Amino acid sequence: MMLSSLRRSGDRHVRSLVAPGSSTAEAYRRLRAMVDLAGAGHRGVMLVTGAGSGDGTTTVLVNVGVVLASATRPVLLIDGNLYRPRLHTVFGLSNEVGLTSVLANRASLTEAIQRAPGREGVLVLTSGPVDVDPAELLSKVDTRNILTAAAIVAPVILMDGPPLLSVTGGVILAGLTSSVIVVVRAGHTSRTELASALDLVERTGTPILGVVLNDVAGEQTDEYRTGRARGPDHGDVAQASQADLHPPRGRGRRGRGSGETVIGSPVTVP
Repeated sequence: MMLSSLRRSGDRHVRSLVAPGSSTAEAYRRLRAMVDLAGAGHRGVMLVTGAGSGDGTTTVLVNVGVVLASATRPVLLIDGNLYRPRLHTVFGLSNEVGLTSVLANRASLTEAIQRAPGREGVLVLTSGPVDVDPAELLSKVDTRNILTAAAIVAPVILMDGPPLLSVTGGVILAGLTSSVIVVVRAGHTSRTELASALDLVERTGTPILGVVLNDVAGEQTDEYRTGRARGPDHGDVAQASQADLHPPRGRGRRGRGSGETVIGSPVTVP
């Protein structure tokens, strides 16, 4: 079930941009290959979300989006986290017009999409102004239609989503998108929290492409693989490949006798 594990890096957001030759950037390129492979049968909008706040979904989404993008294959990044929107800050873009503007019929989709400065092939739909309840906005019928229309703009679409366990918007978007990637932060997300998050996504019927283990310190790598790592006041930290997490049945490649869904394999960043 685990797509990748990513160790801590000094840069907060776009490690693959500021240090393209780094081992962290290489891990994102390997994650790109896994996303390409795992998502081959789930074209559409991929939601990147986590169990709780602070799991690093924006960082993972931006880095994967950047390494996926090219002149011949643009990538559209959508900020669907209307509770704490951040994509406009990461790329230094205006947030006066965005997703909420399209939902409110104040702008068309093409008018609201911006190009990330200096990043070839990276398109961004920021959140836009949020002046009403985010869950109410995301529940609109138009949201699904807009996400469907976005496929015309770019062949690859990644959406930053709010945390699944904290607010209702994450589950709403999981039900509207084509596939889901769940980000887990080492030492922060408990096994119980991850299991609950995966269960919520499973209830929507949307395929889970896999789990990204984020913010892993060097000494934690083997601990996560063996299940020995622990988080503060959380008990055992989530290990995405364990069978007792009960991932969606009948999806992906089955593990040998384990009953788990296995997509990709762990990537360790030196």
